[in-house]
Amino acid sequence: MSLILTFIGKSTQISGSTSYTFSAQSIGTVAADRKVIIAVMGIQQGSAATPVAVTADGNAVALLKQVNSPNDGSGNRGYAGIFAIDIPSGATATIVVNYGAFFFDCSIYVYTATGVGSLIATSLASLQTSPASLDLNVAGGGAVVVAAITYNLTITQSYVGVIQDATDNLYGSDQRAVAHYSAGGAESPRTVSVDYTLTSGSDVAGAVAISYAAIADLSLIVPMAAQLIQ
Repeated sequence: MSLILTFIGKSTQISGSTSYTFSAQSIGTVAADRKVIIAVMGIQQGSAATPVAVTADGNAVALLKQVNSPNDGSGNRGYAGIFAIDIPSGATATIVVNYGAFFFDCSIYVYTATGVGSLIATSLASLQTSPASLDLNVAGGGAVVVAAITYNLTITQSYVGVIQDATDNLYGSDQRAVAHYSAGGAESPRTVSVDYTLTSGSDVAGAVAISYAAIADLSLIVPMAAQLIQ
């Protein structure tokens, strides 16, 4: 069975809160093996915080990987995380993100996938350079999802090795984007370059990437996935 990954849509709220509710969000075409993948991003001020819970119609959505960027010298920092849940029925879902602290905003980006095998193990890296690269081993027929956030300047994100699906600039001083890649054959590794064009020490950025194997490729799994932070 092939893995089919589809970008469904996005939504953003700028309300300054610890809890954000996105009602009746499209989750794509019904399928018995449908997995809903949700990238969550936001800007906060203060000590690094993350969501304490993400739910879809009241059901817990599992965290796959997350990152907090450094602060920009004034306490502002970005958050990016990728979550997933199996939802075989229904065309929409109410998605709730409960942060562990005050966030200025919350953005969600929704993908669906069918024919998914296993999530591959993840690893962390901390970098202070741009462009930054992720090396992801990808099984034949597998797929990658990347989420990245920048803050402090009008910083343009550009990607090599993945297809950018959506970009948002909320304040004129940040950018958040998601991207994907569907592999035809196995690649060890596939290099994904994320260029933030950082210009000063107060620019902050973070990115997270996850890799799934197709269900037909379970016997070929090589541990893979990466996360970076700038």
